[in-house]
Amino acid sequence: MTRPWRGANRSTFPEPTARPTLCLRPLAEQDRRSLACEARAENTVADVTWAAEGWKFWRLGENGSIIDEVRSKYLTEHVNGSTDGTRTFRIAFWDGFYDHCTNKDGFADVFNDPADRAENSDAWASFGINRGDCNLDALLWSWDKLVGAELYCRSRETYKKVFDRRDEVEDRLSKLGGEIVWDELDADKKSRTLTVKRVADFGDSNLSELYEWMVECMFALRNIAVDML
Repeated sequence: MTRPWRGANRSTFPEPTARPTLCLRPLAEQDRRSLACEARAENTVADVTWAAEGWKFWRLGENGSIIDEVRSKYLTEHVNGSTDGTRTFRIAFWDGFYDHCTNKDGFADVFNDPADRAENSDAWASFGINRGDCNLDALLWSWDKLVGAELYCRSRETYKKVFDRRDEVEDRLSKLGGEIVWDELDADKKSRTLTVKRVADFGDSNLSELYEWMVECMFALRNIAVDML
């Protein structure tokens, strides 16, 4: 179900008159987007700043949890679960990541707005940077409790341009505080990646902080590609 606030103009909503009563359906019952909620048409949120990321402004009932907290709890409970649990965990994680990116100033100008993307059960989410020889991937290793981003180069020649300036690249990426991983230049494969990753304690970490770190990595890797390729 499409969220009523996603991509909508504030003027399309009635003026706030009362606190909402919301219904959160189980993930497995969703036909689109994890943990989506429904708001009764006659109820709106009082004393709130409207934004696309409604997760942070809607709560369950008058004194219930903010929906973003419900999603965080869901992710905590489903990490390192069964194969089906891993799939639903990824869907919920990427759904939150797309929300974060939608509301990040300047993100859509560089990577396009992911607001209307289909649900994603993969361990990566790909973003183009207006180049045919490389792209960026946001990464999620739910079993290993890691997140990251990578510059994916489709040829040795493209990768070599970055690899030859390794010291400069590592100096720029070291400010992010993650682990920098290089593919071997002469590895027996066509594509090669430059990756930045970090430990993600999904139970204790603020998901917004993890998402923001991943976005910072994406911008840093994109700037390296622009400057060196």
